[in-house]
Amino acid sequence: QVSSCPYHPTRGHRCLPEERTDVDLADLLEQLLAQNPAARPSAATTAVHRALDPAGFLRRRGLIGGSAPSDSAQRSPAQAFLDAAEQLREEFRSQRVDETLMFSRDSVFDTISQSKVGEWREAALLGEWRVILNDESGVDGGGLDARLSAFFFEQLEQSCLVLRAGQDAPGSPFTLFVADRQRAGRSPQQWRHMWMAVGAMLLRAVVHFGNAPVAFSSAVFDCALG
Repeated sequence: QVSSCPYHPTRGHRCLPEERTDVDLADLLEQLLAQNPAARPSAATTAVHRALDPAGFLRRRGLIGGSAPSDSAQRSPAQAFLDAAEQLREEFRSQRVDETLMFSRDSVFDTISQSKVGEWREAALLGEWRVILNDESGVDGGGLDARLSAFFFEQLEQSCLVLRAGQDAPGSPFTLFVADRQRAGRSPQQWRHMWMAVGAMLLRAVVHFGNAPVAFSSAVFDCALG
């Protein structure tokens, strides 16, 4: 039924059905079915696309998972995650990233979500960052790092990636849920990269500061860290 799927007016890719579509597989198929043959990926590029990694695909579909050792069989998934974060905290707390990172306080989320931070090596992602905020003097690896994380998640709340729910009255608690990709106007590839960035920053927040700064639904954790 691919022929019944319309082409996107600007990207020239087929718009595949959303329901039960694996995001990585959709990304690969949309590229392969591009209207312009010159825009289609080569065989070599296709062969290394993450959609063709069988272990990754099965894990995303919940069909396989890591085998837990017997001494941790009684731990809940949440406790196992926190234990792993504690181990990472001990491993990376004294490692400093040499490169200085510069941000504008009003566009921290946009800058990070449009980067490839989700693909950084562990030392760069989880080490101590040296941060400069535009129009503020000095380089900081502690206080500004925490503020940077706070800015990121505050701006995430207002982004197209999430929906707020449960805030029935001013000041009452709310929960963030995953928004609709098509309504956000993002391709599967853009959507994946942005959520990889959220997952990277979420992991960084848990490892360095002990918690996530905002209330996420389980679906957000699954999308960001799954």
